[in-house]
Amino acid sequence: MVFTKNNLIFSKALIKLLVNVKMSFSEIRKFLKQMQSEDNLRKEVTSSATADDVALIAQKLGYGFSGDDLLRFNGQKVDKVTVRKVDHPGEYH
Repeated sequence: MVFTKNNLIFSKALIKLLVNVKMSFSEIRKFLKQMQSEDNLRKEVTSSATADDVALIAQKLGYGFSGDDLLRFNGQKVDKVTVRKVDHPGEYH
């Protein structure tokens, strides 16, 4: 099924993806705000090796986003925290 608006065509799958990304970003923002107010959580997150590790920490606290969502959040700032993807030599993208 496709939808059109202003001569643009959107598939149902694309719309679902865009809604999920928006919801995931909202969850990431909430998590980062909590992280800033809790020293132990901040230490656990900053010592994590991967975005997937951070997402697992967040999921244990009830947040709904993946490591991939967190990587897509690259460059975004929430209060005092800016999410930055670290590229490692030899890493495949």
